[in-house]
Formats: sequence, C-alpha cells, structure tokens
Amino acid sequence: MVKITGKTYQAREWIKSCGFAWNSEEKAYFGNAEAKTELERTSTATYSRANGKLLAALTVEDVGE
Repeated sequence: MVKITGKTYQAREWIKSCGFAWNSEEKAYFGNAEAKTELERTSTATYSRANGKLLAALTVEDVGE
C-alpha cells in the first residue's frame, strides 16, 4: 500500500485519477502499487511538467498492507 501526504489539495484530481482514494481519518491518499506506477508515469517531464511540479510537493511512501 502506498500513502501520499503533503500539499495534496492542488493535486487531488490528478491523484484520484491515478487510482488513489482519500482517507479522511488519516488525512492522506492511499493506493496500491499500480496506482503508484501510474502516478510516476504521469509525472514525467515528457508527459506533464505541471504534474512533476505537483509531485515535488507530495510525500509518497510505501506502508504495510
């Protein structure tokens, strides 16, 4: 499982489109390895520089199942 925290508000639509879901209790987005792969793919400079800038403000970490 992957957890995203940080300045997520401006990136929320992009994060959700990658397959992550908001958890209001933890105030973080959670997703699986496929969602993380999609997040990384769509943040490359050739895909979208804007997404790359949004990713810089996020903390992406692997957490236990």
